[in-house]
Amino acid sequence: MLSFDLSNIIMIVINLIVLVVIMRFVAVKPIRNIIKKREELINGQINDAETSKANAAALEAEWNNKLKDVDEESARLMDKAKTDAETEYGRLMDNARAEAEHIVDKARKAMDDEHTRIMESAQSEIAGLAIDITKKVLETSDLKGINDSLYEKFLTGDEDGSVGN
Repeated sequence: MLSFDLSNIIMIVINLIVLVVIMRFVAVKPIRNIIKKREELINGQINDAETSKANAAALEAEWNNKLKDVDEESARLMDKAKTDAETEYGRLMDNARAEAEHIVDKARKAMDDEHTRIMESAQSEIAGLAIDITKKVLETSDLKGINDSLYEKFLTGDEDGSVGN
């Protein structure tokens, strides 16, 4: 059976204490050192991550500012290009209007010149036809004598107007 002898109990307690002391030096202290080193490593990595995060936030803010500046610059350039295009469009339209007015004026002058030429030509043809008709009428008329005397008066400039005198 089991006997509980005081000397055995004391020996067991001493063995336990020695075992705990040995375990503490052999296992617990190195494990604590490893845990401490891991904590330091993790804390260092957390600090590095926070630093990287702060740097990333600063870079993001810088890039956002640059992007904003680029957007403003592109909007300014677009406005300038639009203004320049409108100015150029106005200039081209003014030139086109002036050219069109010049062409219209030139065409009107040519039309007026052509109208004058045609009118002069028509008047000269009408005058020639009137003379030809008058000659034919006078030649074929029974009143040849009266016509001859009227013709003579016309040529001499007699304005009496009486026929047969």
